[in-house]
Amino acid sequence: MSFLYLVVAVTGLTVLGVKIYRSNYFGIIEYSLVWLLVIYFLVPSYILYFGSGYNDFYSKYDSALHLKEIEVFLLLVLSLLSYLIGLFFGRGASIRVLGTSDEKKTLQAVFIIAMVGFIGLIVYVYKYGGLTYILENISQIRSGTDNNKNYVGAFFKMFTYYFDVALFSYLAFLIKKVKPTRFLYFLALIFVSLVLFRALISGGRQHLINVFVGFAFISTITNVKLNLPKILLGMCIAIGIVFYGKSVIFQVFSSDDVYALAESASSNASMDRLISQLSHPYLAVHTAIETGLGERSGQDFILWFLKPLKLFSVDVPDSIAYFHTYQISQEWESTVPPGLAGLLLYESGVMLLAFGFLVAGFFCSVIEKATLVSKRDSPLLFGCYVIFSLYFPTLFFKGDPALVFQGTVVFDVLFVALFLTGCLRLSIRKGS
Repeated sequence: MSFLYLVVAVTGLTVLGVKIYRSNYFGIIEYSLVWLLVIYFLVPSYILYFGSGYNDFYSKYDSALHLKEIEVFLLLVLSLLSYLIGLFFGRGASIRVLGTSDEKKTLQAVFIIAMVGFIGLIVYVYKYGGLTYILENISQIRSGTDNNKNYVGAFFKMFTYYFDVALFSYLAFLIKKVKPTRFLYFLALIFVSLVLFRALISGGRQHLINVFVGFAFISTITNVKLNLPKILLGMCIAIGIVFYGKSVIFQVFSSDDVYALAESASSNASMDRLISQLSHPYLAVHTAIETGLGERSGQDFILWFLKPLKLFSVDVPDSIAYFHTYQISQEWESTVPPGLAGLLLYESGVMLLAFGFLVAGFFCSVIEKATLVSKRDSPLLFGCYVIFSLYFPTLFFKGDPALVFQGTVVFDVLFVALFLTGCLRLSIRKGS
């Protein structure tokens, strides 16, 4: 079975790579397909061939995974095909998202967004006891096990992600500008520095990788041909962050022993460890089948909406991440989300699996079509497009609607604000 998974993964990624290079375009559709092929086909091929790379919580499934592997493979192929069909039908959407092209209004919005992010950064650092403490306890803060755990600080930390929106909007502004001044380039350097700094103190490799992937999306608003050496360099940097991010980059300020740090990097930066951190969406399909299709009866499509009521001490049932983690570890925690395929199988079964991926593909294609032309003229729209593109694939990886909402709520607030202020607007064109 490992060979079948590998064939799908390699074929899909090869076709996708050729398409990207020939079309000189890397957008939300391409990025989402990379994620889909990696976590649902490339990762399983490694696990099944080498017999390793399991998520720690799934160790008990080591000897039982092969029992229903054909069924799982067919379900994942169905998911991929449904997603592709959804992408195809989404191309006919008539909705358009338009953004302001006014330079003054654009710069005002960019700097307001950046200022909100800066305020969030200041409050976060203050509430957690200062920059030195944060740098020395990056991993503990990220996992919520540090001594200075502070919910207010964690809340304001979410607004530091606005630096990403400001950066990519500003870069689009520079690209559109006929004759940028040195001062404008200096501001771009400041934005890049703030984004990298925020990514560093966040302790998450995804945030660092997002910076480099975001640069690739610039191909969607320029006619500059993608440079193969630069693509390979970017891939090498991203791979380096994946392997050494947690063991070296985020520990550099909290370790005094250089040799211990090097030894940690050597032991942790293995392919097994990487695969284990990407394996839970695939393994969740096995768990959903074993637990029983439709076990959650669709309730998680409502629970995410009720989750904010917990702030007012209202008793709201826990989301599917708790349920799924309990199935594999007997611990009621939200440690392991089920991924999109696992979610849909838990909620109803095979029919919802196919329909859910079709809807996801349709929605992704609609976003691409709706912004295809207008993001070239509106830097703010481009910044929002990049952020949406970077975070959309987390739907495949997490699946839990409550976790997805929790991780993107600050962007939802920003998008609503931009629409209310007229920086963005919707348009429906008949017959397009």
